[in-house]
Amino acid sequence: MYLETIILIHTVLFSRIIAFPNLAANGTAILSSVYLNDNNRYGAWKVIDGNRNQVFNDGSCCHSDEYQSSAWWRLDLGYSAYIHRVVIYYRGDRPDRLKGYHLYISNSFKEINPNSGHECFHYPVSTNNPSIIQNKTCDWTGRYIVYYNKREDFKAFVELCEVEVF
Repeated sequence: MYLETIILIHTVLFSRIIAFPNLAANGTAILSSVYLNDNNRYGAWKVIDGNRNQVFNDGSCCHSDEYQSSAWWRLDLGYSAYIHRVVIYYRGDRPDRLKGYHLYISNSFKEINPNSGHECFHYPVSTNNPSIIQNKTCDWTGRYIVYYNKREDFKAFVELCEVEVF
């Protein structure tokens, strides 16, 4: 018992806790289109406001316009940074709309296309519904984080509730 107490005290006193800041918090976000042109209610900024709530009707998520063959959300960090991990919190009641997304890291931004930047991840359209929380390791350096969805059925949506970048 004595040895366990000493080990516990040593661990508490001498352990270093390393917390990485969320780089997205100070970035600037834009969306390819905004549902009903209502930026206050559905704008890209909602994705980096620190609110992880995934209940769409609570007003905490962005929403791109309907009937699109492609839709995207882009975060500009303002500087190039090493990005280890990206966490995506998607709308809780529509995981089917998350299918087909790509996650890119880039140092330049001219236009959104499947060949721009480093692809960290791609979730195929033809698979089962993904988890509404996506935790993806990127290990890449870049200034821009791009969530891109392309669908042949004109059902490409961006309905992100929060994105964190570490």
